[in-house]
Amino acid sequence: MKPARAPTDTRKLRRDSERRLFLLTLFVLVVVGAGLIALSYGMGPAVVALTCLLFGAGLIGILWLIFTLIGRWVGEE
Repeated sequence: MKPARAPTDTRKLRRDSERRLFLLTLFVLVVVGAGLIALSYGMGPAVVALTCLLFGAGLIGILWLIFTLIGRWVGEE
């Protein structure tokens, strides 16, 4: 007889997937975006673009935090 498998925690899997996708999005936005701008236009515009990209990443992070807190508040955890 096979041993019983532990039940799958789909909520934890979803949270982990959302967190990984969020971090990947920020990485692509900031690092890849700034790198492409640096390759295309040089380091001067890349520094300016990096500050704008970091600001945008911060806004995305704030929205993600708000939605995460709302989800925990309503008991979606």
